[in-house]
Amino acid sequence: MERKTIIVPVNASKPPSARRFFRRHPMARAFAFAVAFAAALALVGALINLATSHIPGNSSGANPLQGVQVPVLDQGSSSSGPPAAQQTPIPYPDGSCVSGDFSGKTPEDVSGASCSSGQAEYEIVKEFPDATDPKVCEGVEGARQGYLDAETEDGAIIWSIVYCLGDIVQ
Repeated sequence: MERKTIIVPVNASKPPSARRFFRRHPMARAFAFAVAFAAALALVGALINLATSHIPGNSSGANPLQGVQVPVLDQGSSSSGPPAAQQTPIPYPDGSCVSGDFSGKTPEDVSGASCSSGQAEYEIVKEFPDATDPKVCEGVEGARQGYLDAETEDGAIIWSIVYCLGDIVQ
């Protein structure tokens, strides 16, 4: 005669059905692991984005690169640089005067002029390099109008400057 002994846990429960499923199906277990790993990476990325979104220039759509200032060649030098039409013009300094036809929406024949000559029409009160909206002159003391001088190539602005023009003070 042979004796048989069996031990049966009384309060133990069966493994959950999901655990049994993943034990029996290793491919499903690998897929679930990959999905969980990808979700964890996405969560870490979102937390990093949230933590760094308060840094200036790091918001969505912001361009962290600043504009590049193109050096201006001396007008008297003879170099084999780019043609004069592609060089940034030497701006009129504050206090200088300009003449031209400012009667229409687009000024014509604008050029520098001596403030004491009868040809000067406006004095430059302030200038805003790289600005593209003449409305920047609205808060400038003594400015009567804003004058945008810019050059574009294929629709992109190559250089621009806004001059705030005021009455000639002598």
